Amino acid sequence: MAKLNALQVKSAKPKGEKTPLKLSDGNGLYLIVKPNGSKHWLLRVVMPNPNGGVGKPREFGLGSTNLLSLAQAREKVVDWRKLAKQGIDPKAAEDSERHKAEILDQRIGRTFRHVADEMISDLEKDFVNAKHRQQWRNTLSTYAYPSLGDLTPNEITAAMIMAVVRPHWRDKRETMQRVLRRIIRVLNFANIHDYRDHPAPDATEMISALGRKRIAQKHHSCVEYPEAPAVIAKLRNSDETMARIALEFGILAAARSGEIRLATWSEIDFDNRVWTIPAERMKAKRLHNVPLVERAIELLEKVKPLAKGGDSIIFQGQTGKELSDMTLLKAQKVLAPGTTQHGWRSTFRDWVSEETNFDGNLAEMALAHAIRSKSEAAYRRGHLLEKRRHMMDAWANYLDNKQFEVSSLDEARAARSQAG
Repeated sequence: MAKLNALQVKSAKPKGEKTPLKLSDGNGLYLIVKPNGSKHWLLRVVMPNPNGGVGKPREFGLGSTNLLSLAQAREKVVDWRKLAKQGIDPKAAEDSERHKAEILDQRIGRTFRHVADEMISDLEKDFVNAKHRQQWRNTLSTYAYPSLGDLTPNEITAAMIMAVVRPHWRDKRETMQRVLRRIIRVLNFANIHDYRDHPAPDATEMISALGRKRIAQKHHSCVEYPEAPAVIAKLRNSDETMARIALEFGILAAARSGEIRLATWSEIDFDNRVWTIPAERMKAKRLHNVPLVERAIELLEKVKPLAKGGDSIIFQGQTGKELSDMTLLKAQKVLAPGTTQHGWRSTFRDWVSEETNFDGNLAEMALAHAIRSKSEAAYRRGHLLEKRRHMMDAWANYLDNKQFEVSSLDEARAARSQAG
């Protein structure tokens, strides 16, 4: 039977300046009056021993009398004692329920569109320029928002994402890859901030499930990876020039034009077969190590007699200075009209995704793409040089396949069509 009433709770005073007052209400509930006059409720309960035997007494603070009346404290005691009897920590259970309520409050009104805007705003400093930021907003607005924009991140499934991307996959594959990866990043951002209960689907697996792109009978900015061996064969059968040597070296390293043209001998470690590109020459402003395949070393040996010192340019033009970007572009266009040197990076990435079992993050490392998420950053901690070396060796071996000994892409396509 309860021993306290509301008047007693209101009028209770501490015993002295240093001694708190402790009054029992029965059922393990106590009123504690501290020397400073503050009052709060305390529950004393015996938690069962999971191994059997005598249970362990525990004390839990229920809250201040300013927030919890006597009647409310008694109701809470009944609920908490039921949990304790089951071996459940009632305080932990309440904290968990409070956390769930806070998460629900956070999620109210937060649609995919809102979360995407929040993420883009957070990442603005990481965007290279305003155009890149606008591309994010435009592609999501055009393709994702019509069907996903008003859904909560937690409602979005892999099937819904596929429904966004699949209708445009054949005609706008590169754009759709970007859209898919951007949707995935927004959902993972939502997961990290408790707007979603689980991580997003794996982008690489989804891209693989969408299948290969049908090769259209027109020029592309990049060489389609099935045609890459034919182009490399044509390159090696052409007259050897500095531009063509530099072009092949860059293809084998999956490097950008500026990284190739400004490479110096001091950046090459022949003993360990590594090309170290300093951060100031990288788009991501981060030092980049490139494992060099055997063929790349052979190309360097061809031009090594022209070296004028450690800091001299490797691939020199006729004036002794670095090759121009137009020189590399011209060499590429002669080999495969309508394509660019930079497009080889896309060729490499497509080959990794569609023809190998190498992890997509490993390919992103090889391309020195900027880190976009905490999970990627954790994966890239360290250079994973030997794993990348294995991947680049496989790329070089793929390019060495001379099944298409032809002089043009049109002939390559015809040969592939007959073979199929």
